[in-house]
Amino acid sequence: MLPRVVRWMGMAAVFVAVAGASAYLTLTFLIGSEDEVIVPDLVGKDVVHILGLLTDLGLNTKVDGAEYSETVPENRVIFQDPPPGETVKVGRDVRIVLSRGPSSVATPALTGLSLEQAGILLEKQGLVRGYTAKVHSRSVEENRIIAQNPAPGDRVARGDRVALLVSLGRAPEHVKMPELSGLDLSDAVLVLEKHRLVPGEIESFPFEGYPENAIVGQDPPSGHRIARGRPVRLVINRSTSPAGAGAGMLSTGVGLVRHSAAAGYLKRHIRVILEAYGTSLRLYDELVEPGEEIWILVPRYNDATVFIYEDGTLILNQHFE
Repeated sequence: MLPRVVRWMGMAAVFVAVAGASAYLTLTFLIGSEDEVIVPDLVGKDVVHILGLLTDLGLNTKVDGAEYSETVPENRVIFQDPPPGETVKVGRDVRIVLSRGPSSVATPALTGLSLEQAGILLEKQGLVRGYTAKVHSRSVEENRIIAQNPAPGDRVARGDRVALLVSLGRAPEHVKMPELSGLDLSDAVLVLEKHRLVPGEIESFPFEGYPENAIVGQDPPSGHRIARGRPVRLVINRSTSPAGAGAGMLSTGVGLVRHSAAAGYLKRHIRVILEAYGTSLRLYDELVEPGEEIWILVPRYNDATVFIYEDGTLILNQHFE
């Protein structure tokens, strides 16, 4: 009888021990599961998605910098610590390193663009505008890119320079400077217009043996080559007597000069000069928006000329008699 009792007591003790161990392990697991989480796999995932995921798990995100990667796109994770699958306490920091994208980029296609547009594209790609050369071109309009180096699509390191070849527009045509000596100023202007030249600075001096308003000097001289559209400096014969000067400066009213600046991306420097009897009067000298129209009231003097310059180039003249 005694052995049976001892045996039953032993079995009961074993049962109690097993039940106690099981309860302890279960309680430990339940309590531990509330304070620990498994770290998810973050590599290759977008940083915005990761911030939300780790916050939901009760973990802190710590960005430890960024590195270039040829395989992981920009702003995605390339490294994490702790590694995926590890069990950690809630509130633990998870360190991540983000990708800057590939260390090399493709050179954008710039041919046909303006310098301003090219600069924007290069900056967007992390590149810099390098040496810029300018040549005349029959087919590419002024300020547009003819060629580039490296070529479009070539892989280059971020921060590299891209050399550009830019068009100056068509090369100016040249003509033989006509002889203007002895012509009346109005006739000389007609001759210049026929050769697609324009009068530039006009000076007046008294010369014996020449009619009033006759051309007595010119620059460039007759026979020299000159580009079409270039201004020609003229010297005319003018009496210096007070009576003659007073009659010549009598105002004949007010004229209206209208001019629209050329289109484009940059402001244009517009100057309007009134030349009358050897005296220059600057009527307008401002930067205006591309395509903007200016209206200027001009005092009209007998035998005077109004000149309009855009970015230093004479583009219009109007003569008053």
